Amino acid sequence: MWKCEKHDGVMVAKSDAPPADNPAVRLHCKLALAMLACAKELKATRLFVVAWQLLHCGTFIGANVRAAQHAKGRVDFVHECKIAAKETGEIDY
Repeated sequence: MWKCEKHDGVMVAKSDAPPADNPAVRLHCKLALAMLACAKELKATRLFVVAWQLLHCGTFIGANVRAAQHAKGRVDFVHECKIAAKETGEIDY
């Protein structure tokens, strides 16, 4: 189970599970934490819809990357990665 902790003023993701050896999983966890921080600032300025969309896309990418790690085959893996790439495009927009 993942949880966020603050260390020296920076949010850090901690897991009860062994650390992921996959850099993609670590990178997308950091992205999700950055999206959480951005969404919090957007909510403070009352931009709730934008904050929700950013939070949704930012965390959904990590969920799909994690799902791809447990894919049943190559086709399933590629499908999950394409969905994550689509969400990345929404963040860019």
